Amino acid sequence: MTGLVSALMISASPLAASAQDRTRDDVDTPSANAVVRIGGCTGALITERIVLTAAHCVAGIVTKAPEETSLPCSSLAQQRDLQRKPAWQNPMEFHLIRTEHKPIIRFGSNEDRFGLGIRATHYVLPFCADMALLRLKQPVPTGVATPLPVLVGLGETQNPFDWKSLPLRHSGWGEAKNAFHEKPTRRTGPVQPWTENACMLFTLPPVRKDGRRIVNGDSGSPLIAQGPQGREFVLGVIFGRGIPDAETCGLPRLRIPKRHGSYTPTWRGALDDTDATPLGSWIAHHAPEAALIWTDLSPQTR
Repeated sequence: MTGLVSALMISASPLAASAQDRTRDDVDTPSANAVVRIGGCTGALITERIVLTAAHCVAGIVTKAPEETSLPCSSLAQQRDLQRKPAWQNPMEFHLIRTEHKPIIRFGSNEDRFGLGIRATHYVLPFCADMALLRLKQPVPTGVATPLPVLVGLGETQNPFDWKSLPLRHSGWGEAKNAFHEKPTRRTGPVQPWTENACMLFTLPPVRKDGRRIVNGDSGSPLIAQGPQGREFVLGVIFGRGIPDAETCGLPRLRIPKRHGSYTPTWRGALDDTDATPLGSWIAHHAPEAALIWTDLSPQTR
């Protein structure tokens, strides 16, 4: 994958994984099929026409910045570079995909069960984050895939929001070219929460059969959480592993193992002294029907 591996990554012995920590073949149902394949990456359908993924997964379709353009995000250069430096574009407007071969979003649990493929026609990127939204040419029928809601804010909760207390799982196409499967197959499994800094969540994704946690095809995979009422929603988007822009974002609160996953929180707000787009309001602006506030999921915290 093309996710960033920062030189600032803290070394630690990888933790042993039990059988319960490993991935398994995902089911082929409309709710599970919200996790989609985008070329060599993964994304999440969050409305009937919008897919959430990582910006570096769509680098080939973004319009290049004019040479005279002064690029923002100098204090978050690593996350900007994951966007292939298109951060000069307006993050509050969708932009036409001008390449001849527009990406196809595929729905199903493996290559033999792709029930539908729809081309993306527009994209939009925030400033200073490895995140992207794609708008599809036509809506996805609910019988094919049921969109996943996205956490965009916490609301007026009186209790600290502890994402680490929620059941978390991974779902993605990370074994698309792995010898263990003859056909590309979506895999899922439990995620162990770990720690965070101002920009990222750090976890232990489930282990593949070869012992790896993050492999080709995982980029853009959603971090899926289960709320108090059992409702699943997107909590973050993976770009790989490492600690991007540690000088601005700070080091993780806890020492992290080598084989970890780094996720951009979907509710991440503005970052002090940076050009970073508040991601929660950015998602809510473009996909209001997907937006969830924590107090909507957990009314007892009001």
